[in-house]
Amino acid sequence: MDFLEGQQLFQSRLCQQLSLLTAISESLTERILKVENRLDQLQAQLSSRSEVVSVDWDGAAELLAGTEERLGRLERLLDDGTSALKLVDPFPEDEIQEFPEDEPQLFPEELGPPVTESV
Repeated sequence: MDFLEGQQLFQSRLCQQLSLLTAISESLTERILKVENRLDQLQAQLSSRSEVVSVDWDGAAELLAGTEERLGRLERLLDDGTSALKLVDPFPEDEIQEFPEDEPQLFPEELGPPVTESV
């Protein structure tokens, strides 16, 4: 009887382990399928974005050309000297404003020892 019981116990454990292995493989398969779906979605988004970028490139080229022209004008102004630019003082003397002074505040240690009430 011992041999038969041992064989049944072995078969029972083997079935349990096989069941757990099946559950794990099923879970992993589901995860792989989800990852593949997510990868497909991300690739579709990436390809649609690259199409948008290539379509908008013409507009970006025009913007860069305009910026290059403005930078060229600024460089010419700087090369001509600062006399070509009118320097404006951001704080003219006739508009000087006085700021009110803050009242001095005491730190807690300057106030003295805390007052405690005794009951």
